[in-house]
Amino acid sequence: MHILWFRRDLRLRDNEIVTPSSTDNAEVLPCFIIDPWFYEQAEVGKARVKFLFESLEDLDRNLRARGSQLYLFEGNSTDVI
Repeated sequence: MHILWFRRDLRLRDNEIVTPSSTDNAEVLPCFIIDPWFYEQAEVGKARVKFLFESLEDLDRNLRARGSQLYLFEGNSTDVI
């Protein structure tokens, strides 16, 4: 199984990690980790959080249209992986 960890680029098109993860017909786990440090950043306000979750919903819709889905995890990224 390949872990397809979305971090900053939340698109399927033009995303350089998408194609290599699906080339050998292995199962793919598309995921995003909500790390607590994100909310501790001074530049993260309500609008940025709203945009993030809207982008995650859009990514999940695009994955579901292709027979997959986005898995969300919360916690320290290193611990989750």
